[in-house]
Amino acid sequence: MTFFLLLISSIVFLTAVYLFFFVKRIVSLFTDKKGISRIWAIAILLSVGGTCIYLFRYTAVILMLHLVFAGLICQIISFILRKTVKNVNFQKKRNIIYKAGIVPICITLLIGVFGYCNMVNVVKTEYNYKTDKWDRGKNLKVAMISDLHMGTTMDTETLQKHMDKISEEKPDVFLLVGDIVDESTTRKQMIDTFDILSNVKSRDGVFYVYGNHDRNIYGNHKNFTDKELTRAIVDSGIKILRDNIAEFDDYVIVGREDRSAENEIYSRKDIKTLLEYVDKSKYIINLDHQPRELKKCSEAGVDLQLSGHTHGGQIWPAGIIAEKTGIFELTYGEKILDTYTAITSSGIASWGYPIRTEQHSEYVIVNIDGNK
Repeated sequence: MTFFLLLISSIVFLTAVYLFFFVKRIVSLFTDKKGISRIWAIAILLSVGGTCIYLFRYTAVILMLHLVFAGLICQIISFILRKTVKNVNFQKKRNIIYKAGIVPICITLLIGVFGYCNMVNVVKTEYNYKTDKWDRGKNLKVAMISDLHMGTTMDTETLQKHMDKISEEKPDVFLLVGDIVDESTTRKQMIDTFDILSNVKSRDGVFYVYGNHDRNIYGNHKNFTDKELTRAIVDSGIKILRDNIAEFDDYVIVGREDRSAENEIYSRKDIKTLLEYVDKSKYIINLDHQPRELKKCSEAGVDLQLSGHTHGGQIWPAGIIAEKTGIFELTYGEKILDTYTAITSSGIASWGYPIRTEQHSEYVIVNIDGNK
């Protein structure tokens, strides 16, 4: 935790320093006096930057980081042009464009627009598998969403439209794989959300596992208590799975408690313990909000694992870095180990800010057909 706080503090400090010189460079176009340009740069940075952070919070911070990144790239290009091109008129124009910061500002705005459009445009992602546990002709259609984070980028009206599309798929079962609500979700939004989700038409019902945000463990003020959350879910007819199973004629759903619930009092059950008395001839679907323990699940006899949590990285290249460094075992998509398949969804919405530059927003349809 100390290392993480130091890293964040360093990034914030370096970002502020860069933005100071960036603004100072723009101000220098209008005055030759260095002292005045410094004062104006500080004033503009504090007033404009502070206002943006106050109004847009995480969105403003993300865009500032993109501005720094774009600015550094443009600075390198400008340096190369200054060293290689000898034309005087070209150098004068380059110097003005460089100081004005037009290019990095435009790039940042374009990234913001693209990221917002990519966030609100929810697509269907479909996977097709076969299993030797069923005879040919037997099939199962699974619909799944995760990481709705209700209220961040989606309202109830928009959610209803997406749920209508899922109902049109006529799934056999509808699975909610965590972080459906979070710290910013109001009590009314929470109740309305589970009411909408419970009305998705499916043969075997709607099942839900907790994510790390659903129970408001990161906020100082809770808009709803754990009991109110549980009551809203249960009253809507959705079945909660917390280290237990739901068994059907040909398949089993295993619902894991999220890792965030582990403490000195509670420790979530091991996957082998959960499957100890499960009929292994049935197709086993494991719901775990965080894509962890893939190899262990494979060895335990799980056929399909569905997860979320990662948001597909959300901001490039966060997902790539997270997977390469082992923070996430599977940031997005599918991973196959023998007869076991893991799927990590990027989520139907997102947490914190309405921008996605890595992966899209989605709901997932999984078709499983018999192959025996």
